[in-house]
Parts: sequence; C-alpha cells; structure tokens
Amino acid sequence: MLSQLLETLHKISAAFQRGRQFITHDIWRIGRPGEKVPSGLIIKQIRAAILLVRGLMEETLLLRASALTFATLLFLVPFLALMFYFIQTFNLGDQIYEKMDERLSKAVVALRHIGDTEEEGEEETKRQEELDELFPVADENADDNTAVLGVHPENFSGSDEQLKRHLITTLFPILAEKDGITNDPLYQNPVKYLVSFADEAARSPRALGVSGLLFILTTVFGFMRNVEYTFNRIWGVSRQRNPLRVIGHYMLLTFMLPFVAAFIMGISAALENSYVLEILGPAALLLRSAQFLVLSLSFTLVYFFVPNTKVQFRYALIGGLVAASLYMLNSWIYIKFQYGLINYTNFFFAFALFPVLLMYIYFSWLLLLFGALVSFAYQNEKTFALERLAAETTTAYKESLAVRTMLELSFRFKNSLEPLQIKEAAELWNVPTRLLQETLDILKDNRMVIATDSIPSSFHLARSAHSISVLEVVNAIRNTGRDPSLLREEADYKVVYEGLDTADPQVLTQSIQSLSDQILDKKDFSAGGSSAIP
Repeated sequence: MLSQLLETLHKISAAFQRGRQFITHDIWRIGRPGEKVPSGLIIKQIRAAILLVRGLMEETLLLRASALTFATLLFLVPFLALMFYFIQTFNLGDQIYEKMDERLSKAVVALRHIGDTEEEGEEETKRQEELDELFPVADENADDNTAVLGVHPENFSGSDEQLKRHLITTLFPILAEKDGITNDPLYQNPVKYLVSFADEAARSPRALGVSGLLFILTTVFGFMRNVEYTFNRIWGVSRQRNPLRVIGHYMLLTFMLPFVAAFIMGISAALENSYVLEILGPAALLLRSAQFLVLSLSFTLVYFFVPNTKVQFRYALIGGLVAASLYMLNSWIYIKFQYGLINYTNFFFAFALFPVLLMYIYFSWLLLLFGALVSFAYQNEKTFALERLAAETTTAYKESLAVRTMLELSFRFKNSLEPLQIKEAAELWNVPTRLLQETLDILKDNRMVIATDSIPSSFHLARSAHSISVLEVVNAIRNTGRDPSLLREEADYKVVYEGLDTADPQVLTQSIQSLSDQILDKKDFSAGGSSAIP
C-alpha cells in the first residue's frame, strides 16, 4: 500500500515537473534564425495568458489606472462642456441623432411590409400609423425628464437634450435607471453635479470665450496625451509622435467626436426602440446587444489608432471584445452596489457616493488598459516570449545583433529592397522585438541608420556601408550609456583602454600578468605599501 502511494506521488511529481518544463521552457523555445517558432491554438492561448499575468504584475497597470482616474476628474467637465456646446451649436440632435433614429426605424418598418398584398393606399396608411407610433408628436406641456441630469432644456431642441441624455447614460449607466435609485433626498449622484456644471458652461457665453475655450482644449489635449503615453508604454514604444502632428490629430478628433457620437447614438437609439425590436422578432436578439457592439467597436478603434505603432486590427478587436465585456460587467456591479448602499445609514450612504464613483472610473480605466494588454500579448506572443530574457542579454549578443542588423541593411540597400521593419526582422531572426528596437535606436543615435516617419517606422542606412566598420558598430553598443567616473581617463591605463576601443591585437592577446608588469611596475608604491591600489 505504501509503495503504491509513493508511486502515485512520484507520478504526480513527474507530471508537475513536465508541466513546469512546458510552461517555463518548451512553450517559449525559440530556435535559430529562420527556424519555425512552435505555434498552435492552445500554445497561443497559454502564451497570451502567461504574458497577461506577467504584464499585470510588471506593467504597473494599477498605478496608471489610478493616475488616469485623477486625470478624468479634471477632464470630465471640460470635455462634456465642449460636447454639449457642439451639440447645441450645430443642432446635432435634429441634424444627425434624430434623423439616424428615424431613418433606421423607417427602414425597419419598410422591410416588414415587403411582400404585403394590401392595396397601395392601405399599405401606406398602415406604414404611417406605425411611424406615428414610433415617432409621436411631443406634448408641449409634458415634463422633460432630462432635468434629472441637471440639464436645463429651456433654449434648446428636445432632440439635443435626448442626445445629451443618451450620451451621459452611455458613459454612466447608473443614470439610465428611469425611476432612480431612491427617492431619499440625501441621494445626490455626483455625476449629476458634473453634468450640470458642464451644461451651464456650454450655455454660458463667458465660459466659452477665448480663454475658456483655450482652457478646455488644453485640458482635453493634456488628457489625450496622457492616455497616448500610457498606451505607448504598454506597447513598449519610446518614440513619440511629432508635436505638430499630435496637435492636428487631437484637434481633428476633438471636433469630429461630437458628430461621430451623435451618429452612433442615433443608430443605438433606433436599435434600442422596443417597437423596432418587436417588428424584427427573433432577429432583435442580435440588436439587443447594440450597446455591447458600440462599446466593442469604440475600444477596438482606441487600441488600433492610439498606440504609436502598427496594431493589427484582429488583435485590437480581441482586446476590444474583452474590454467591452468586462466594462459592461463593471457597470452592472456599479448599479447593483448603489442599490445595496440604500440599506446602510443615511450618513454612510451619502458619504459613499463619491468614492463609489471614483471606484467605477478607476475600474473602467483598469479594464480599458487590460484590453490594451490583451491586444499586445496576442500580437507579440511569439517574439515577446524572449522579452523575459532580454534584461539578462549578454553584451556579446547585443553586439552580434547590431552587426547582423547592419549587414542586413547593407544588403537591402545594395539590392534595392524595402527598408527594414522591426516586427518583420524580429520574427525572421527570432530575436526580442524590444531589444531590436533598442539596438536600432543606438545605431540611429550614432548616425549609422535613419528611421522613416511612417507607422511603423522603417530603417535604412544613414551613410555608405563602405564608411562604417564592424569595430564602429561594436563600439556603439559598448559605449551606450554614461561613464559614472573618469576611470577611463586614467593616464597610466590609457594605452589599455585605447587598445580595447581599437581592438588592438597587441593589447587583446597579452596576458594580464604581462600588462600588469608593463604598467604597474613603473609606479612607485613605496609610500602606499605593497598594494597597487592608492
């Protein structure tokens, strides 16, 4: 019995060791340049999962999410004020939001009556009745429920206010509850105050003067820059965009976003219409996920465009789907948690509202960054497997990679081939992507290669390959960084250090004892004893 138990424990231990060997070594095995990297659906998922765990532990996502949460509080009111200003100024509620909702709903009604056998007049009457039910004439004496958001619709169209409400309830699902969380007067959702401030600023000529607009744009641009920097850190991109190009992109994004939001919200409103869903029948099951699809598409576009590198759309989509799913779960938990707060004392209930909002924003950013990490892990699971060893790379490996890179660039230039791209070369040579990026940055700093302004960057020779020696390439790698002291300037040892820099055979082939006799025997150590150390 004891022998069987020991044998079972031995088998379990052996299986554990095999699993550990597979996870820590076999799954990451990268062979010689050109050798096929082990791949497969299961291997890819395991690699991506390991990289995600490693990224969560080492990429300081928690700290970055905290910083973005604070930045959001500074950014939210100016951003909403700018959005509301564009909605009101250009009447986006009537021009885009309402028209998209109406046209899509009419298209659904028309599709329903394709093939009907009624007379043309009866068919038209039936269509009009359904459209009247879809778009009833508003009652001028009816109360506008947009006041619950702190938005005052005195001077603006109802469509604009509906668009504002739809936008806010998409960002903060807690406000989508028609009956509210509670009628307790102590319950004052902090989001209402923020939205109220933004609406007042959008309607005030003084708030949106030259100085006010400059402040809003500075706040919005600074926030966007912070988000871009965070995404670049996740992707390991050190090269920033050209400042003029950044301003142009941010300006375009800022002015286009209200129009795009109105367009998307109009489609979403039509797809969420209960009458449209009833007409579509079973097909409505797909449209009930309209909010999820909008969120997934939004996150996908963020992961695709924001990083200053080329992100493949399919991997951005994977990250977008994961982030959207977790974001909707976070929103559901946020709503349920506020319902749960009602059971506590009035003081604690009122006190906890703002911290709960901060927690919601914090977890939203954490999930958004996690989605970016998912995209990065899936796109780079082959070459990024080596990144865990990149910090321990030998100097000889770095020198070999630099020489290999220069030889490749020379060959491409001589044969009029395309410039070198990092991802392509890293996968072809089986080398870490980030290490190759660092090597090319060093060679660029030493004026041996230049990079194009395209995304992703391409690299080619900065000068003739005949004027670049192998020793110059090696010394560029060796001399990267800063000398902490003047050790290499010591006169007595200068001949040795110069011999190392010039690869002088007379220095490199000598024994240590021979060099010691030549240099140290000339010094007078009588005052300091027998030691050569001063």
